[in-house]
Amino acid sequence: MSIGRGIPGTKEPPASNRSSGRCRSVRRRGCSGDPFRGTPPSAKLRKRTIRCSARPPAIPLEPWARILPEEKLEAALIMDDRSAVEELVRDESPGVAEERKQYLYEEAPRRNPDLVDRLQHLYDGHCQVCRWNPVDEYGEPLCEGHHIQWLSRGGDDALDNLMLVCPNHHRAIHRCDAPLDWGDMAYDFGGHREAVAADRHLV
Repeated sequence: MSIGRGIPGTKEPPASNRSSGRCRSVRRRGCSGDPFRGTPPSAKLRKRTIRCSARPPAIPLEPWARILPEEKLEAALIMDDRSAVEELVRDESPGVAEERKQYLYEEAPRRNPDLVDRLQHLYDGHCQVCRWNPVDEYGEPLCEGHHIQWLSRGGDDALDNLMLVCPNHHRAIHRCDAPLDWGDMAYDFGGHREAVAADRHLV
């Protein structure tokens, strides 16, 4: 799918994407920079169009705009802190649908700790990306549950939408907005890709 605005055969991106003029395959500023800096506008459009259309159609693209801050939301769910979740919804996005609010308030806090605990047992506390085992080194299960489709973007708190990752990879995935390519089970960080090293519950 290409995103060239006004070009025949293309689709308009959502308003949240049009405002930034970015395509999902372009790396975020603060991680790898703008690979098209210094390129004429017409060439930029062609490059963005080509790169987006080259992405395999089976890869689900996540919306660019966040509804809620994902890292804070996940932390509140891990701590089973309903008041923190309610505060995030109230302060960050008053337009969240009522049904979604109730899911985040009621169901997600109950399910999240149990699901992450199942992943801890399934992978013996190892990060699914780098296989780091904090239990051996520190005696504590420090790896965290990451929602593949972010909760802040409409994802479910379900086992098939969760991975166990170390704090370093968890932070990098969120800061670089790295999507999981289901085709080869690798996270795309823009400048490089990192394959999932262990998977016993997704594929």
